[in-house]
Amino acid sequence: MSSSYKEIEKALLAGRNSSRAQSSARYFKTGKGEYAEGDTFLGLTVPETRIIVKHHKDNASLRDIARLLTSKYHEQRLTALLLLVAQYEASDDSKTHKAIFTLYTKHTTYINNWDLVDTSSPQIVGAYISNYMEHEERLAFINSYARSRDIWKNRIIVLATFYQIKKGNEKMTFYVARELMYH
Repeated sequence: MSSSYKEIEKALLAGRNSSRAQSSARYFKTGKGEYAEGDTFLGLTVPETRIIVKHHKDNASLRDIARLLTSKYHEQRLTALLLLVAQYEASDDSKTHKAIFTLYTKHTTYINNWDLVDTSSPQIVGAYISNYMEHEERLAFINSYARSRDIWKNRIIVLATFYQIKKGNEKMTFYVARELMYH
């Protein structure tokens, strides 16, 4: 039986904490003119979110994860990304990896804060471009993200290089750093 969007959303909404939500909004710079202007929080902690992910990771559909990823609530987007990471890492199927990577890259508009990028980009983007893209395709992808005017796409590609760093290869990191040197 698959976990539905409604079940996951219900679990997240049950953990609402208004004072923690206000604190998170300040911490993540959601005020006027700040980098996460307008982001909305439920007030869940990351450990609370991870418990929900652990309970639903094996059964959440990509369709339901996509719905979470487009939520106005930061913690729902974080949950979606953690579910994608869990499913990517649990699978050895290239079609599953491609589907997760495609979902991720089609929804970068919603991956719009440092914690969302940092908890997902190395494991999904870094792994996918390293393991499935040929050199020219990988270089084109890296350049499109490094040269983007979207700060979060820039961060996504920087953090994606961590996958290669963990394998002892820092070339991708230095390449991206040169591209973003004057950013």
